Amino acid sequence: MDVGNVTEKGQVTIPKHLRKKYKIDDKVLFVDAGEGVLVRRVPKLSELKGILKDSKIDFDRIRQEERRIEAAREQRLMSIVERSRKHRQQEKK
Repeated sequence: MDVGNVTEKGQVTIPKHLRKKYKIDDKVLFVDAGEGVLVRRVPKLSELKGILKDSKIDFDRIRQEERRIEAAREQRLMSIVERSRKHRQQEKK
């Protein structure tokens, strides 16, 4: 078990042997574990390459749904613009 000091800025130094053991060299994640704080290493982006390769997530379906949502949003916006244009024309009369 190791003890660390918390500075006035809230900083704590992770002991070298733990940084080396858990390959902590950049970022850490603090997790509220109820009775304390769990410090976890954040993996580098390069380490995540291929992580979803065998997942059952249908990215094509997700992209299609996002496109559908965006098209509907654009349609609503165009409708608002058209109503505003018609309203301005009626006010001019």
